[in-house]
Amino acid sequence: MPATTLALIRPSTRRARAARGPRAGALAVAAATALGAAVLGPAAPAPAHPGHEGFARFAQIERGDGILRKGCHDYRYRYEVEVKPRFDQWALETFLVDRRGERVAAGALLKGADPKTGVDSVRFCRTAAVPGRFTLRGKLTLQNVDEIHDGSIKPIRFRLRLPG
Repeated sequence: MPATTLALIRPSTRRARAARGPRAGALAVAAATALGAAVLGPAAPAPAHPGHEGFARFAQIERGDGILRKGCHDYRYRYEVEVKPRFDQWALETFLVDRRGERVAAGALLKGADPKTGVDSVRFCRTAAVPGRFTLRGKLTLQNVDEIHDGSIKPIRFRLRLPG
């Protein structure tokens, strides 16, 4: 079953950003938020969490080093979500950041649409990123009827270098 992937491509030049329009990124984020809200239901106040320490036991992501290829491509990673049965719903959002700190892609995995363990990808174009160290962060949201918990999972770091 193919995984659901939402991609945000952020051009690195001002001209490309102007051509894309100021609301394009906001619309993509709003669509991802609406999709998560539709699956998870109405939001309740989430308790504060200290970071990935509390959620690292529920989800993890993995990816090795690779090549930053010319054009737009999917860059695959492995994920695993293991939640207690008391949670009716889960969502894992991923955010890919390049060495400049620019977010170049994002994705979402949802219970019911994606398996608990598998391979997913983030799609972005080489023109939107620079080669070097990338960080893939994840935010896990768990829901049980009227109880919602969310927090960051342990980020992974890997390198994408130019070919040759």
